[in-house]
Amino acid sequence: MANGIVKKVPEDLVNSVLLRLPVKTLMRFKCVYKAWYSNVQSSTFISLHLNRTTRVNDEFILFTNSIKEEPNRFKVLLSFMSIDNDGDDLHPISPDLDMLYLTTISSNLYRRPLGPCRGLIVLTDKVNAIIFNPATRHYRLLRPSPFGCPLGFHRSIEDVGFGFDSIANEYKIVRVSEVQGEPPFNDFNMRERKVDVYELSMDSWRELNFVEQQLPQVDRYPCSEMFYKGASHWFGNTNMGVILCFDMST
Repeated sequence: MANGIVKKVPEDLVNSVLLRLPVKTLMRFKCVYKAWYSNVQSSTFISLHLNRTTRVNDEFILFTNSIKEEPNRFKVLLSFMSIDNDGDDLHPISPDLDMLYLTTISSNLYRRPLGPCRGLIVLTDKVNAIIFNPATRHYRLLRPSPFGCPLGFHRSIEDVGFGFDSIANEYKIVRVSEVQGEPPFNDFNMRERKVDVYELSMDSWRELNFVEQQLPQVDRYPCSEMFYKGASHWFGNTNMGVILCFDMST
């Protein structure tokens, strides 16, 4: 300020300052000035902020915990921990977060986190799926897939992949499942492989029209899924050492 007059700060300087702020502060600043809101919401700013954040040593460990509430019901908590300078002890950096939409009848967690991918992770309990932003602690329950199966059959999810389609500038989730019959329709030859894809910006699912039925089953071991160079990868459950790949731009 000079002589009581506020001088306009150059836009590139404002952007440079905003890019250095943590996500929670940026969320508050969206309410300060309309131009800042538009800037912070833009895909260009988000990419620049994410690229800078990944270069800054601001790491934490995310734990998924299964807590028994009832004899046959467990709820899921997320714990955020940091490691001390000696690397010996873990310390909580924020209160645990209760994932209200994720429950299970077993203490074994199917909901291993998928990601992170460009700052987001996905959690699922075979019924519900949640996209979670660890920086803001905000999460979003995804609408259920509308694709079911005929009467007398059931659909089991083999595995889930999460990644980013850089061509469409879009987060996507791919779900691999198998439709198989209940007696008397449980003939192995009647099993059918299905793949459906969720697109975050559209908040909608679509089912792929053609799926290769001779592919091996997805290996369900922990950490068997990985997003790399625009595609989700899984270990195939076979003695041949097969890796299955799904291009997120499909």
